[in-house]
Amino acid sequence: MKLHHRRALFLGAFFLFTVVAPVVILGASGYRYSFQEQVLVPTGTLVLKSYPEGAKIFINRQEEVKRTPAEIQGLSPSRYTLELEADGFRPWRKEVEVQGHRITAEDQILLIPKRIAVSSVLNEEIRTFAVSPDGRNLVYVRPGKSAGKSAGTSDEGESLWLFSLEGEKERLLFPLHTEEKEVLSSDSAINRLLWLMEGQGIAFSVSTAASRRYFILPLSEGGKEGAFEVIPPEKGEIDQWKWSKTGLNLFFMQGRALYRADYGTKSIERVVPDPIQGYSLLDHFVYFVTISPPVLFKQDLGTGERTEIAALPIESEGGLTEQLVLSAHGEIALIDRHKVLWLIDNVPSGRVLPLAGSVQAALFDETGGRLLYQTKQGLIVHYLQEGGTLGAPEAGSYELVVHRRGAVIGPTWYSDQFHILYGADDAVYITETGGQGLPNTYSLLRIPGEAPKFVYHDRDQVYFLFRNRLYQADLAFGKPRSLLGSRS
Repeated sequence: MKLHHRRALFLGAFFLFTVVAPVVILGASGYRYSFQEQVLVPTGTLVLKSYPEGAKIFINRQEEVKRTPAEIQGLSPSRYTLELEADGFRPWRKEVEVQGHRITAEDQILLIPKRIAVSSVLNEEIRTFAVSPDGRNLVYVRPGKSAGKSAGTSDEGESLWLFSLEGEKERLLFPLHTEEKEVLSSDSAINRLLWLMEGQGIAFSVSTAASRRYFILPLSEGGKEGAFEVIPPEKGEIDQWKWSKTGLNLFFMQGRALYRADYGTKSIERVVPDPIQGYSLLDHFVYFVTISPPVLFKQDLGTGERTEIAALPIESEGGLTEQLVLSAHGEIALIDRHKVLWLIDNVPSGRVLPLAGSVQAALFDETGGRLLYQTKQGLIVHYLQEGGTLGAPEAGSYELVVHRRGAVIGPTWYSDQFHILYGADDAVYITETGGQGLPNTYSLLRIPGEAPKFVYHDRDQVYFLFRNRLYQADLAFGKPRSLLGSRS
C-alpha cells in the first residue's frame, strides 16, 4: 500500500474514532451537541399513540417519517407543537414539553371522526327510556295517546315496553294483566325507571295527581310473571332508588330509613336499624352514614355484620342527605350537605380528607385512581395515583378539564377511561384528561333547541331524545372491542 493511501486511511480512521464515534456514543447515551450553545445537552424521547393507528405526525409543522404508534428519540429539550392527521378524522394538536433523559408520552390520543353516525332507534313517539346495564335492551314509556294502536294495550294511560337493541323486538310489559290495567287511567304517568340486577328486572313508578305507586317487574323470556307492588311502610314518596347484584331487589329510602323490597319473597324489610343520611351499594355490602353521631359503616347484606369505617367531621342535623360515591374497587368519596367533597380510606379508622367545596356531583373512573367531580367552575379530575411519564399528573394533583360556569349535564367517563363526555347548551362534548397543556375538547353532537339529556353506555353508544323520538349515536369510532380500556 502506498504511503498516501496509508495516510488517508489513518486520517479516516482517526476521524471516525475521534469525531464520529463519540457522537454516536453520546447519542446512544441520550446526549446531543448543541451548536447554538456549543455544549452537550441531554435529549428526551417522545412517545405517541393514537386511535386510529397510522396517523401522520407533525412536529413543529415538519412531517415525520414515522406514523403512530411511534417513539421519537433524540429530541433536544424544548417545547414542541405536535399535530396528528388521519383521513376522515379531525386533526389533533397540542404543545408539549420534552426534557432531557425523560420520556414524554401522549399515549391516549383519540382522533374524532369528522362525522358521527346517528340512527333512529324507534319510529314512534316515546316520553322516557332506560338502557339496561349490559346495553342489550331498553325499556321505554309510550304516551297514552298512542297506546291504543297496539293490541292488548289500554287507551286510557301510558304503557311500558321492552325493546331489544340486538334483535329489534319489542314486548309490552305494563299493563299486561287485568289488575295492572286498573292501575292506569287517563291521568296516570309511568315515571322513574330503574334496571335491577344487571338487567333481569325493572322498577318503576306510576303516579297520578293524587297518588304514586311503585312496582318491581322481572323480565324473563316468557314474561309470565306479574309485577310486585312495593307499598311503602310509611305515607309519602320513596327516593334514592338503587339496585344490587344480590337479587331482584329494590333498595330505597323513606325519611331516614333504608329498606329493601325483595321480589322473590314479595316482602319489604328495613336494612339498617339506625336512621341514616345517605347510602351506597357495592357487591354484597351496603355503606351508610348514621345521623348522630355521623359515622360511616359497611354492612354485609347477607349476614348483617357491620364494620365502622370512619367517624365523619360533618354535622348531624336533619333535612339534607349526604351523597356516598364508591368506585368498583372500594374507594370512597362523600359529598356532605354543605357540598364539601371528602375522600375516605376504606379501612377501619380510615382517614377522612377534604378535597373541594361547592361540589355538585362526583364519579370515580373504573380503576378507582381518578375522581371526576363537578363544581360551578366546571369539571375537575383529582388523581389518586401517580403516572410514570413526564407530564403525567402526580398523586394528589388536580386537573381542570372543563372550565365552564354554565350548566354541565351528565358528565361521565368514556370507555377508554381517559376522556370525559358531558352535555352543555345543545351539544354533547368529549374532552381529554391527563396530558400536558390544555385538553382538546370536541363537539360530538348538536341537538338544536334542546338540552342534551343523553344516556351513555359502555358499549360506546349514546342515546338521546329529540322531539320525543329516540336516537342512537355510535361513539366507538370503529374501535375493535379489544382496544377499549374498560373491556374484559
